[in-house]
Amino acid sequence: MKRAALFIVITLTSVFGFAQDDFDIATVLSYNILNYRNNFGQCNSSTNNAQNKEQNLATIVEHVDPDIVCYQEVSSSSLTVLSNLLNNTLNTNGTTKYEIASTQGSSSLMNAVYYNSDMFTHYSSEQIRRDLSNLSLVRLIDVVTFYHNDPSLSQTFDTTFLTVFVAHLKAGNTNSDEAERARATAAVMDYLDNHSEIENYLLAGDLNVYSGSGDAFSNLISGSRRFFDPIDAVGNWSNSTSFSFAHTQSTRRNQTSGGCFSGGGMDDRFDFILISDDVRSGSNRVKYINRSYEALGQDGGRFNESINFPSNSSEPTEIIDALYEVSDHLPIVMDLQMIYSAPVGISEVSRYQNFSASIQGEVIRILNQSNQPFNGDIRMVDLTGRTIYASSSVTIESNSAFQPSIQVGNGIYIVQMIDSNGTSSTFRFYKN
Repeated sequence: MKRAALFIVITLTSVFGFAQDDFDIATVLSYNILNYRNNFGQCNSSTNNAQNKEQNLATIVEHVDPDIVCYQEVSSSSLTVLSNLLNNTLNTNGTTKYEIASTQGSSSLMNAVYYNSDMFTHYSSEQIRRDLSNLSLVRLIDVVTFYHNDPSLSQTFDTTFLTVFVAHLKAGNTNSDEAERARATAAVMDYLDNHSEIENYLLAGDLNVYSGSGDAFSNLISGSRRFFDPIDAVGNWSNSTSFSFAHTQSTRRNQTSGGCFSGGGMDDRFDFILISDDVRSGSNRVKYINRSYEALGQDGGRFNESINFPSNSSEPTEIIDALYEVSDHLPIVMDLQMIYSAPVGISEVSRYQNFSASIQGEVIRILNQSNQPFNGDIRMVDLTGRTIYASSSVTIESNSAFQPSIQVGNGIYIVQMIDSNGTSSTFRFYKN
């Protein structure tokens, strides 16, 4: 069950002319979870207990009900660690919808990305590892692309892609630290410049920036292809009461014994979800929902104080307590409207719906699993709408297979079968 503010948004959008079944609401969660299962120095199994962290994190996740989850400060992102996060913080209490989208990395502090497989399909994952001089970045940046499980996909041959950059930039406030962050953000913008096909994109993570005027953040918000702050609060955030409503670090006034959780109270805006212009305007079927962005638990009255003192009623008490226990950062939460594509009038699927694809290597075979033959036309398209195969007067006997004269690479494909009576059947298949 998503947080209460979401229901207000849905009600208002319905009042102003959107039918609720014309779109999905996708909630994005970005959270630095503080040295998760990374036992070293001040943060060990005693001061930063993984089981306690998982239990509190599961409480927060259940409250937010996110559809894309971007964790930072995860130990090495090994398969075991990724599975622990999946099974102990996401797929809990009967939930089974979350899947892993991350690739495994080698650093001691990595990102971990998950998604609601009911709403999205994972399309690709890669990493930005080097700067513009081909030097290794301090921490890699994940680039994860999803496509929306649009219910009209089988009719429209169309869907919507969303790319999420997940970053945890170099910490510290020295000139060299800022230069390291600027190298990383310049690499992100170079990636965007070289991938003009990306339209709907987000940047989520702990950026460790102190001001919007520094080179690192300026790189992100400058140029023709750029990011935008959903709450339009770019400024000198650090130690400023003017930005109390946006501060995300630290959740504790006093540093914990052993020094694992930093202290000082809420006085920095380190954590962000930034959006592209297409997401801001909704021009490509993904639209940021106004006023949905928040630092969870931040009521604006936390300056230099803990998240739970003075009394904080912005969320239920158990959520505030969990936020205090999990990390010295607050999670960022934001909602997107995922707008369905319009059907294009393909005939309804009727009796010819027992088709599937079998793939060996690059060879595809279309299987007729029904008890009657198929006679008609076959068309195959990729998700850009490009026809990759078309043939007329094809016959496939019942419980038999047909092998098109093509080879297919990795990707998602849609097959349309139209029999001699004009009856259409469509299905999709994946090759990876």
